[in-house]
Amino acid sequence: MFDFTSLLTTPKLFTAPKYAAVHTKTSVNKNQVSARAHSMNSVATKVSHALTSAHKYKLLYELTQKRKQNTPENAYSIADFFCGAYECDWVSPYTKSASNLNSEVMIILQDWASKDYLCRGFKPELVSLGLDPKLPTSRQLNTLLSHHFNLTLKETFATNLYPFIKQGTLSAAMTWRSLLDCAKQYALPQIEIINPKVTICLGLNVFNALSVAAGGIRYKCLNDAIQAPFLLVFKNGQCSYVFAQAHTGFHGQSSRNRIEPQQVNLDWAAMLKHS
Repeated sequence: MFDFTSLLTTPKLFTAPKYAAVHTKTSVNKNQVSARAHSMNSVATKVSHALTSAHKYKLLYELTQKRKQNTPENAYSIADFFCGAYECDWVSPYTKSASNLNSEVMIILQDWASKDYLCRGFKPELVSLGLDPKLPTSRQLNTLLSHHFNLTLKETFATNLYPFIKQGTLSAAMTWRSLLDCAKQYALPQIEIINPKVTICLGLNVFNALSVAAGGIRYKCLNDAIQAPFLLVFKNGQCSYVFAQAHTGFHGQSSRNRIEPQQVNLDWAAMLKHS
């Protein structure tokens, strides 16, 4: 397990609101970062300074009930397919395979599934695992976690930014408003509950949604986002570094490695050097 003690430090130069984001560059030492904190709207999640696993699970369960009762008009609920077989007591079924409530690493993917994908036929692995092990997304994610953090996926906490079923195919585009709303309503509260030292966003949209939800900016390209991690600070003094990385699916990896074949590995290695 990687020792994160040299990676993070709690900012002392400002008083944070519910959340605050301090943006920097990977090449800049944290001690040189100016104390620029962006306040954001309060999210209705009451978290103590130190939560037990039981308390974390209770708060996540309450957040899950909120998700179940608030399906957007342009989306489907997880319970809408195969008599609710894919429904679960997590915000996203993906967490079934990555539910370490005390993990120092949290991973956020964009969306769990689409209507067209789920309508192809019943998938038992989605019931038991919350993911399709045949898809490259989880396989490559496991490889990167093992190589750079000496972790398996199941030793982390992973979720989806958008916890509903979108229209169309797995690659169908999402509206910015949908992603931003879910960042505020589901992703940020989960980060606060889990309290990871590092939060890894897979894909530009995920990182941008979290950045803007925390009062930061929206980046035009993935390379710029990868170079601009930010420190998400909670009012109780807890904090998590938020990083952008290429999506671990085939297209995300091939695009990022197009010029430099090892670019993805270089990006992940840079996270460990951010000190």
